[in-house]
Amino acid sequence: MIYFLFGYFIAWQFEELRVFYSGTAENAGFIGQLMNNFHDNVIIYPFQFIRGILFVLGVLPLLYMLQRKKSVFITGISLVYLCTAVVLIIPNILFPDAVRWAHFIEMFFSMLLFGVITGYILYIPEAGNYN
Repeated sequence: MIYFLFGYFIAWQFEELRVFYSGTAENAGFIGQLMNNFHDNVIIYPFQFIRGILFVLGVLPLLYMLQRKKSVFITGISLVYLCTAVVLIIPNILFPDAVRWAHFIEMFFSMLLFGVITGYILYIPEAGNYN
């Protein structure tokens, strides 16, 4: 849900991004866009679910490496997830600049939130350590 909420309420608000992906500047609204995705690109729903599971599995080693302090663990996970956003700072041939920056803003905040949520859910304090 984080992907879809941030994708719509941040990235999809940029007209250049809507034109890049849909060919039109029309904004159908959040529910309308979810319905459009369901009709035109239904694979995105299972893809994002599997992607979320892989993101969690990918940071499980940090659970064992950074287990001492909750804040260090959450910061570590957030920094790993933010790597997906940081690469969007560099110009590339895939996205025009306006689309790239829209995705950067969306990815930065959504991955930061996803990292914090994942960190709070996965953190298991060592015996006697509840920082």
